[in-house]
Amino acid sequence: MENFETLSLEITDAIATLTLARPKVGNALSSQGGQELKKALSYVAANSSLRLLIIRSQGKVFCVGGDIGEFASLPDLSPAIRAMVIDFNGACATLASLDIPVMAVVQGAVAGAGLCLLALADHVIATNNATFTYAYPGVGFSADGGATWLLPKLMGLRAFQGFATGGKSWTADQALQGGLISEVVDSDALDTAAQAWAARIASGPTRAFGAIRRLALESYGLPYSAHLAREMDEISDLARSEDAGNAIQALLNNRRPVFSGR
Repeated sequence: MENFETLSLEITDAIATLTLARPKVGNALSSQGGQELKKALSYVAANSSLRLLIIRSQGKVFCVGGDIGEFASLPDLSPAIRAMVIDFNGACATLASLDIPVMAVVQGAVAGAGLCLLALADHVIATNNATFTYAYPGVGFSADGGATWLLPKLMGLRAFQGFATGGKSWTADQALQGGLISEVVDSDALDTAAQAWAARIASGPTRAFGAIRRLALESYGLPYSAHLAREMDEISDLARSEDAGNAIQALLNNRRPVFSGR
C-alpha cells in the first residue's frame, strides 16, 4: 500500500481507518490531499476483505475545507480549482460506491469539503463541541464533492438553503436535529462510542449494508419503477451470499446469525 503525506490509511481486523493528517492547518484539503484521498479510497474499494471504513482526523478539528493558503498562491485559480475538484469529486464518487458501511468520527470544526465526507457516511458521531459550516460562499465558491446534491437530501431543501447562504454555523445539536449527523457525545466519549458502533456494524451483514447505502444514494435519481428494479437486483445478488444462506439456517434453528461479510 502506498505511503501518504496528508492522510493515513490503516487496516486492522478488516476495518479500514482513513485519518486526515494535516492538523496544523485544520486538515484543510490541498491538491495533494485530494489526489491522496482518491488513491486511498480506490484502495479501500478494491479490497474485498474489508467490512467497514472509518473516516476521522488528527488534531482538534475534523476538516476546515479547502486549503485557502494554497488557493492564494496559485497564479491562475480557475484551472487549478478544476483540477482539484476532479480529484475530490472522484474520491467522493468512490466513497459513495463502496460496498461496505462508512462511519465518520467528527470533532471541532467541519466545513466545505469536510461536510461532503460526513454526508457520504452511514453513521456520523460528533463531539458536542463540533461546529458545521457550509463555508464555500465565504470565498466566493459554490460547491464540490456533491455538497448541493447530498446536503439538501439529508437536511431538507429549505434548511439547506438557509445553511448554505445564511453564513451561520450549526452546533452539534442543530446538526443532529437537522439530520446532518447521527449521534452527539462528549469529547472524552468519542473513541468509546466509535468503537462500539464499529464493532457492531463490522460483525454484521457487510454486503447487505453496502447494498443499502448504494440504493439509498441512487434513489434520488431514479423513478420509483426503476428503483424497484435496482432493489430486486441487489436482493437477488445477496440471496446468493454466504451470509444470507447461513443466517436463514441459523434463524430456522433458533441460533443467532454470524456474518462473515461474504
